[in-house]
Parts: sequence; structure tokens; C-alpha cells
Amino acid sequence: MRHSDMAHPPHVHNAAPGDASTTGLRPPAVYALWIGYFAIACLTIGVFAAALPLRYGVLRDACAGANCGATAAYLVTLDTLSALVWLALSLLVLWRRPGDRVGLFTALTLLTFGVARFPDTPLALSAAYPAWSLPVEALRFLGSACLSIFVFVFPDGRFAPRQTRWIATVWIAAQIPEFFFSSSIASSNGWPSWLRFAGFFGFVVVAITAQVWRYRAISTSRQRLQTRWAV
Repeated sequence: MRHSDMAHPPHVHNAAPGDASTTGLRPPAVYALWIGYFAIACLTIGVFAAALPLRYGVLRDACAGANCGATAAYLVTLDTLSALVWLALSLLVLWRRPGDRVGLFTALTLLTFGVARFPDTPLALSAAYPAWSLPVEALRFLGSACLSIFVFVFPDGRFAPRQTRWIATVWIAAQIPEFFFSSSIASSNGWPSWLRFAGFFGFVVVAITAQVWRYRAISTSRQRLQTRWAV
């Protein structure tokens, strides 16, 4: 990408005729979203980095064996490599689709889910410093909420079928107690493991079914290629 492309992001980036998946934004909106993305990125990366030594200590202390230090270091390294891959993919999408709203949302989803939500590392920070509980849980919830929407709107940014917007809304609302009111009766943390698995499995089946329907019924050739790359 040329430097001029980054300095002045186009309204529509890499658009193909008749392709509704590329929805450009005006430069002021793009700049505002970039600022928001990088603010969240700085907080997410900072939380993850600060939690790494704490996570190492938790894993080492919970270990029962002769090589606890090595085991803890190995697991922390795996979490770090995983987070770096998600972060790299997020930055790649942002670089390739800087003026596209779906691209920006994809980048945010990869960042928050893969760095804050998917690994357990950030929880070590909130466990050691309760004042960080709200920011950590907010980032983890954001990652989960973004992914819950992403699976229904990728690659064109629209819910398809339309009914999936209500499924996403209910699924996100059901997760609020889990992150912010973990001790309440509404939180799934206290549910039997089989019930939690059933709910998660049901959501996954619905998400996959919606993507298959979208792919076969309404996706353009370009959108089908984007879906295959995502898979």
C-alpha cells in the first residue's frame, strides 16, 4: 500500500463492481474509528503484558511437580504466541482495509477476542489487582460480543438471515452476568457444565448454519472467496 493511501483512506477500498461487502467510510469517520481502535489496542495489549508475569506465577504455584517453572513458562509462551497471531491478523486486516467498516470491525474482533477474551492471561491481572477487574472484564466482554456479531455479519456487514440479529442480541445479553455479575444467579458461571456446553454448542450450530445459508444463497463470488479465507 502506498503511503498516500494510508494518509488519505479512500471511501471504498479494493471495491469490486456489484460487491456490497466493501462499504467505505468518509475520512473523518475513518480517523475517529482508527483512534478508537488504537486506544482499545493499547489498553488490551497493556493489560495482557502486565498480566503475563502474574499468570506465570499462578501457573507455577498451581503446579505439582519438579518442573513447575518450565511448565508455567511453556504455557505462558503459548498464550503469548496465540495473542501475537491474533494481533498480527488484526493489524493486517486494518492495513488492507483501512477505510472499510467491515474491515475495521473485523480488526477489532480479532484484537479483543484473540488477546483479551480467548486466553485466560488477563484474568491474572484482575485477580491480583481487583481495581482492574472492571477494565479486564469489559475487554473480555467486548471480545465476546464482537465475535457474537461477527459470525452473523461477515463478510458484508449485514445480518443474514435478518432473524440472526435477535439471536446475537439475546446471546450477548445472556453473557453480561457472566462478566459483570459473576456471583448472581443469572450468571452462567454457576450453571452445570453440560448446560453451558449445550448453550455454546447451540450458538455455534446456529452461527455455522447462518454462514452456510449466506454462502449458498446470497454471497457474491468475492464474498464467497472472503468466507473461504476466513474459514
